[in-house]
Amino acid sequence: MSRLTKIPVLGRLLRVASSVFRGPERFDALFAENDLLKRKLEQEQARSQQWEQTLTIHGAELQRQMQAIELERTRVRVHSRLLEAMEARMRGWMGSAEEHVLRTDRRLDSAEERMRHTDKRLDSAEDSAEERMLHTDRRLDSAEERMRHTDKRLDSAEGRMAQHDIQFKMIFDGEPSFMNVVLTRLYTDHEVLETLNRQLSSHPTVWGDPARLHIADSAAVYTCLFNTNSGTITVGEYTFAGSRVSLLAGSHDQHLKGFLRRDAEITEGCDIVVGNGVWLASNCVLLGPCEVGDNAVIAAGAVVTPGTRVPANAIYGGVPARKIGELEFETPQDADNPFVIKALERAHGLLFIEGWTEKQLFPDTDKVGHWLCDKTGSILLERGGMRLRCRLNGAEAAELLVVGPEGECRITLRQGEETALELCMGSETPEYVTFRLENGAGHLFVMCATDSDKGIMNGGSRNE
Repeated sequence: MSRLTKIPVLGRLLRVASSVFRGPERFDALFAENDLLKRKLEQEQARSQQWEQTLTIHGAELQRQMQAIELERTRVRVHSRLLEAMEARMRGWMGSAEEHVLRTDRRLDSAEERMRHTDKRLDSAEDSAEERMLHTDRRLDSAEERMRHTDKRLDSAEGRMAQHDIQFKMIFDGEPSFMNVVLTRLYTDHEVLETLNRQLSSHPTVWGDPARLHIADSAAVYTCLFNTNSGTITVGEYTFAGSRVSLLAGSHDQHLKGFLRRDAEITEGCDIVVGNGVWLASNCVLLGPCEVGDNAVIAAGAVVTPGTRVPANAIYGGVPARKIGELEFETPQDADNPFVIKALERAHGLLFIEGWTEKQLFPDTDKVGHWLCDKTGSILLERGGMRLRCRLNGAEAAELLVVGPEGECRITLRQGEETALELCMGSETPEYVTFRLENGAGHLFVMCATDSDKGIMNGGSRNE
């Protein structure tokens, strides 16, 4: 058989016949396999339906989760914008806080500098406190002496009062013509009026607490009216004032009315500070709080309103006061300064430079001169010579050291005695002479030696 199959035609025929005889068996196997595949397909379809249901359920859940995620993303974006806005505000706050910290640091540095300056002033005050107390003791001794002299004058006055009792009785008994006679004599006695005016001009008029008024020894502002009800008033060295000048560190609350506006006045915050060398011309008014810098000029009739800060070397005038000019000073103002030379010519060759009071009368005399403010003062003299007179007050004795271009000399001064001092200048230019009170206490009074010079020194005016 195997041999027959190797023949091409017969082999093919035999294979076909064999397949025909085996066909039913194969068909049965195929049908069985087909049924098996159908059952598997049905099972797979059932599983597929289950998976589709499961996927549908999971898809709905996934969609809900996606919606929740999208909503959460929206919330995150909103919170992100809020965080960005808050971050921007925080950056702004941080910048403002840093600037405030810098300002605070600068203020602390300034406060530390002021504290150091205050410590220095306190140290200086402690050093000079004992000397001032000694000076006060000497002044008290001098005051006791003057009180004894006053008691004698009062005893003499009692006698005069007894003589005038009869004349006053005439007034009360109905003779008014006598009062007219007395007033007429008083008004016509120019010497009495001049003495009374000088005495009144040497004491400041203070409305308020006098402890709030601080005037440098070399200042000349006793003709002013001071009000310290709402603050302190400080006046620097060599500042001077004309007639009817008012420094008013007193104020009322404009938001009140009636009795409260009048009596519930402000007690703090209206301080007035006037620097060194300031010229307060006649009828000017300073209303606190205000500050006037060194060497400034407040013109006549000007009103410096609250909150004004007048710079140094400025000229202020008007109502309210405004800057109307500025002064330029040559520094230093020595003997080569042309303005100093002109002033020396006007003063006939003698200028009191530093360390002196304004021109004043010596107690109980008509002699005009300058008091030495502390212990040292200087004058400027032309070439040639000048004769001065020195008097000591408030101590039994003291030594005066005079230093000039020709050398130095020591003079012993005694209270109640007048000492002549000859100053000879050999140079062709004006020279400085220094006075220093040593080895003793008391106050030094210096005046020119001639009556004509006395008149020159008394030529000042309070109508500046």
